[in-house]
Formats: sequence, C-alpha cells, structure tokens
Amino acid sequence: MVPVLNKISDTSDKIDLRLVLRDENEDLMNLFLTNGSKSIPKVILIDKNTQEVVGSWGPRPEAARKLIADYKEKNGVVDEPIKIELQKWYLKDKGESTQLELLQILEEKQLVK
Repeated sequence: MVPVLNKISDTSDKIDLRLVLRDENEDLMNLFLTNGSKSIPKVILIDKNTQEVVGSWGPRPEAARKLIADYKEKNGVVDEPIKIELQKWYLKDKGESTQLELLQILEEKQLVK
C-alpha cells in the first residue's frame, strides 16, 4: 500500500504524503474506525490550508470489503476459509482496485488530473 500511495503522491505537488502508525496515534485512529475497529491501512485526506478532513479510504477496496461482509453475514464469522479467499482476491487484483479507488477520490478533490 505504501508504495502505491507514494507513487500517487509523486504525481501532484498538491499531495503531501505523511505516514502515521496506528498504535502511536490512538486519538486519530478512533476518529476513523471501521465497523468499530482500528483497521489499517487507512488513508485520510486533509486539506493543507484548512486542516479539514476532506475524505478517507480504507482499509480495503470495495470489492474486498463486500467479499468479507457477505461471508460474515452468511457465516457469522471471519474465519480461515474467507481469509484464504481474500488473499486470492488480492493476488488476482494486484492492487488495481486500490489504485483506482484512491485515484477516484483524489480526482474528485482535484488533487490529481
């Protein structure tokens, strides 16, 4: 994920990439919980001038999120079989969904062309 974010940030002088560690920034992470948990990675877009949050993404692409949610709804848990399926999904996707979703958000905020 970090190499993808770094590459995207290199495309625009409007992006200042900063990385923070989840466990060292509990107050910040509590503002961006995913279903009540501190899931990572989490991308938070903050306007440089106003310091306002203008968007967020994560911890996984929509198709992967749906895969987990559908399985959990049907089976009640996230267990080893779905973790294996999720890993297969990520291997097949090769990061394309992540890149597309992040670029869509950045384009909407006019941070990249």
